Amino acid sequence: YHALQRQQLTAEVAADLLPDRATLALIWRYLASGTSPIQDSPMCLCRKIVRWSGAPLSLGKLMTCLDIFRDVGLLQIHRHHKYLILALTPGTEKADLNESQTLQLLLRAKES
Repeated sequence: YHALQRQQLTAEVAADLLPDRATLALIWRYLASGTSPIQDSPMCLCRKIVRWSGAPLSLGKLMTCLDIFRDVGLLQIHRHHKYLILALTPGTEKADLNESQTLQLLLRAKES
């Protein structure tokens, strides 16, 4: 995930971070099922989603998905020390995730 933030992705790292639609949907359903805002450390949030869903999820992939949701206006992310404060954007029901800069960067890096 740090390579993504620095935009120093290799094709292998991009492929590892690139979420599929099922992963994006799973994380979104988890976020939408609770009360907003959600305040947690990234690692604890990742563990909660894994326990809730029973599906494997890496911390890097979770953070990538959150960035994709933020890019298209579905989510606001604030960092406070070790914690993330996540707030679903009111009134936004649907967005084109393909418009995410993060997603486009991963797709380009994966192809190279």
